[in-house]
Amino acid sequence: MEKKYFFTLLLTLTFSAASFGQYSDLFFSMYAEGSSNNKFIEIYNGTGSDIDLSDYMIKGSNNGGDWKAERDLSLTGTVIAGDVYVVSTDQADASILAVGDLALPYESALHYNGDDAIGLFKKDNNGDFNLIDVVGVPTVDPGSAWDVAGVANATKDHTLTRKNSISGPNGDWVSSAGTDVSDSEWVVTDVDTEWANLGSYTPAVTDPEGQYSDLFFSMYAEGSSNNKFVEIYNGTGSDVDLSNYMIKGSNNGGDWKAERDLTLSSTVIDGDVYVVSTDQADASILAVGDLALPYESALHYNGDDAIGLFKKDNNGDFNLIDVVGVPTVDPGSAWDVAGVANATKDHTLTRKNSISGPNGDWASSAGTDVSDSEWVVSDVDTEWANLGSYVPAGTASVRTNIIEGFATYPNPITDNKFTVVTSSNLEKSVTLFNLLGKKVLSSSFSGVKSDVDVSTISSGIYILKVTEAGKTVTKKLVIR
Repeated sequence: MEKKYFFTLLLTLTFSAASFGQYSDLFFSMYAEGSSNNKFIEIYNGTGSDIDLSDYMIKGSNNGGDWKAERDLSLTGTVIAGDVYVVSTDQADASILAVGDLALPYESALHYNGDDAIGLFKKDNNGDFNLIDVVGVPTVDPGSAWDVAGVANATKDHTLTRKNSISGPNGDWVSSAGTDVSDSEWVVTDVDTEWANLGSYTPAVTDPEGQYSDLFFSMYAEGSSNNKFVEIYNGTGSDVDLSNYMIKGSNNGGDWKAERDLTLSSTVIDGDVYVVSTDQADASILAVGDLALPYESALHYNGDDAIGLFKKDNNGDFNLIDVVGVPTVDPGSAWDVAGVANATKDHTLTRKNSISGPNGDWASSAGTDVSDSEWVVSDVDTEWANLGSYVPAGTASVRTNIIEGFATYPNPITDNKFTVVTSSNLEKSVTLFNLLGKKVLSSSFSGVKSDVDVSTISSGIYILKVTEAGKTVTKKLVIR
């Protein structure tokens, strides 16, 4: 099955339970040093609260010197939660000026070249402004420009977009710029690109189908009855021969059990997933699955049984590369994940996008709280609608905002309308976004059920956001 992984980080930033509250402070979300005077920075507020900009300022350096007083910019106004503040030169392209908040004449912090630094500063309790985020290093002349993510001279004739995996601003340019694709906080694109995303911060990631080091478990479910499955995602950038992999399972605190060994076969194409379940799982699981196993198998786990993904080495030996749980250890009922007790029982786990590949160390993968876990934990028998396409869950790690009785149908949509249902008569807002993060539909209704007309919307894949009484549900919809 060709089920593409839609790495739409709008999901992780806009639609997660933490929505606009996952970042510690304002930060530069985009930076451009383009042709002519096409220079801008975008500042994103993902703190969860409206921010008074009078507590912030922007500074600029020039030609290897320190911050230059003539380039100091004291900010004013308010940037609301989830919004951005865009500053550019006043001679930037009209499309940049159209979404900008402030356009500056020469000389300003925005009149940088690739070898000039620009910094975001915040006022402390003493009234002093301290650097919190930066592109480049004042007092240092790098030559033409600084390298970013392994791209030479990336701060000149390029656009930089901040990855979603950061937790806030970073005043250490060396760590922010990184040395390669994996350790940089930025995605580097060509000169005069990404302007369509300016003004809304759709954060970018490294090549979505080439950023991961190997296959990994993207979803895991230990649900009611035999509703148990794992989803394996291939984001390596190449098709992968599954004969080089196998799945193993443990039982009741024992080691890997030979009777549960599963040798895989076939090919999982780049960007696709491979779903394995029990053969008595719900029909909706089986419908998107690639392999359904009778008892006894690695998929017939309980919450206290481990399941592992193994890869063959050059000697023909299979070595553990990814795991849920720990063989030879009986945790009681189940293992805790992201601070959620017994999360490997009666829960669905979805892997965050911020990982770089599989992880054979379950303790570090499970984490101890929301921030350090690699997983999002959701309630029993949930997230099945996402099975088969790996919509990663982002940085929020516990979903507690489920709308009771929520459902939407049909999907795919073939007759220009779909239906939204919940258990409550409370007012609901319904919003539809395309995969670039642009809002294409917005409506509201009260009652338990309503049809939504999409006759004016082009065929394609969209993200539905439904909000009721402060709770939000998102779902991928296909319009045909």
